[in-house]
Amino acid sequence: MRMQPENTIGRAVRRAFGFFDPKEPADFRPHRRTDHLLKMNLIPLMGRRDAAFDRVAELMRAELFTLSGGERQAIYLETKKLLRRVERDTEKIISILSSPDTERRERGFLDFVKLLDAGADALESFVAFENRLSLNSEETHDFSPLRDDSEYASSEESMTATEITLVNQLRAFFDRVARRVTRYREYVTKSLSRSYAERYASSHRFYLQSLRGETVSQTPSTL
Repeated sequence: MRMQPENTIGRAVRRAFGFFDPKEPADFRPHRRTDHLLKMNLIPLMGRRDAAFDRVAELMRAELFTLSGGERQAIYLETKKLLRRVERDTEKIISILSSPDTERRERGFLDFVKLLDAGADALESFVAFENRLSLNSEETHDFSPLRDDSEYASSEESMTATEITLVNQLRAFFDRVARRVTRYREYVTKSLSRSYAERYASSHRFYLQSLRGETVSQTPSTL
């Protein structure tokens, strides 16, 4: 019996992310003992982290199934890389913050990103397996699990349906929580001074453009 997205991801979402509706003021004052350079870099670090997250959103909402298996695998791999950038930057941000309430939300966001990372990793591995299975060459034919075209066609149809289900589950998970993340981000940026807000926006814009360029150089130009 096919499991519905709510069964596989809904419980994790409900447990982990009910706090993305801020009720207390954000406090981004660094710890007193934190390295001065880290203090100075907190705002651009936030911009870089959020830009990587926004690029993930763009990739996840792309028309993936108009692409070949190899192109989809490249998208999933790039998504994994970006999510791990987000994880590293969030861990750095947490190390700088002094407000327990803000740290709690950031740790919840980090948990969310790690779950996304696990989903992207599963998809990339699945498509890599599917692509390898399709290499039913003369050299390996004697030991291939797919001995003729009809078997391959049946397997391809089944695996495509499985990939579509996995993608839809990951998208549902992402969309359900991403709206709360957006509200939290807006709440935080509104608490910044004008100069810090401008610095954040500049950093976000620069890194998002850079990440788009990096991805397009490795994946289809439609993305």
